[in-house]
Amino acid sequence: MIRAFRHEVKGHGTRHSTDVDCLYFHFLDTGGSQVLQLSTLGSDQRQSQPKVSQTFQIGAEGAAELRQILDRTFPGIRPGPGEEPAEPPRGASPTPSVVEPEDPIDRFIDRAGLDKVDDLSTEGSRAQRRVVARDDRPYAGGDWYIVDFTNLQALRYADVELDLRSAPPAYQRAAVIVNDVSEDLQEFLVRAHADVIRLADLGLTTRHRRGLVSEAVVGTSHVSSRELVAPPQIPATFHGTEQLLRSEVYLAQKARAGRATVDDAVVRDVVNALVRTGWSGSIATVERDAGLAPGALRPMLPLMRRLLNVDGYETLALRDGGVLAIDENLLRQQFGLVSPAQPEGDRL
Repeated sequence: MIRAFRHEVKGHGTRHSTDVDCLYFHFLDTGGSQVLQLSTLGSDQRQSQPKVSQTFQIGAEGAAELRQILDRTFPGIRPGPGEEPAEPPRGASPTPSVVEPEDPIDRFIDRAGLDKVDDLSTEGSRAQRRVVARDDRPYAGGDWYIVDFTNLQALRYADVELDLRSAPPAYQRAAVIVNDVSEDLQEFLVRAHADVIRLADLGLTTRHRRGLVSEAVVGTSHVSSRELVAPPQIPATFHGTEQLLRSEVYLAQKARAGRATVDDAVVRDVVNALVRTGWSGSIATVERDAGLAPGALRPMLPLMRRLLNVDGYETLALRDGGVLAIDENLLRQQFGLVSPAQPEGDRL
């Protein structure tokens, strides 16, 4: 007996490879309530004669909720063969079209049937909005922690980890709304028990959403037109990489390691690859971006850490889930790297 439906906004399912038939009938239970029963038969490939493989039952409340789900999923669906479209009662006004919210979090809350509880501060976060919402239904309910990262062109591991660590206590489910996300980062989020919601899943486009963000910023902040033209781009290389490889500390680390070391070209490519992923990324992503063969990087990591981790400080770290990260501040401090000069207009 289905007791509740819960919305999963994923948008990336795969159609099952087999087709089955479904038997249905309805009956009155011992309390006099109507129950609809659906029973699926085995697939055509099953060796034995067709028989029921699974049965579902739906009561009146579940049927009403399922009808709403079907209407939202298949808007304007035509009646079946031999059926006439239902006529509205005489004098009834036409059903108004539903206007969905433009804000991604509000639209997600609306589609999932949640109630917003609180707008959280975004101080210390790169997200543009963080919300706690609640599903009050028994069994299927609970608190949601929802984060909107659609203001970022490229979502980084560091951004996600920071927000998940600073999440409010005792939430049951999390949802991260993004423009798009790499497969590696999506796998990381799934392991962290967070649903990944793309703007396309909500019927919104990146271009449309970017326009909304710009309008909101213009209305609430004093921002120069130069800042609104395009978001800052992550540099393709780290300006301090060559300084790093020529620094006295690095050369001393390399001499101390002796023959148990890695080539400078590998260090250069790995550091630059990590910069392009926002100073952290999965081993597979860094490997690919650095031009290394699959599986080549992990055996080198102990040697690279001996070069870059000075006096026991974790400049280069391997985190849970196979995420490789460099602490930029530590890298600059330990190896005496000079930050690139800022244009006069960008100084505070």
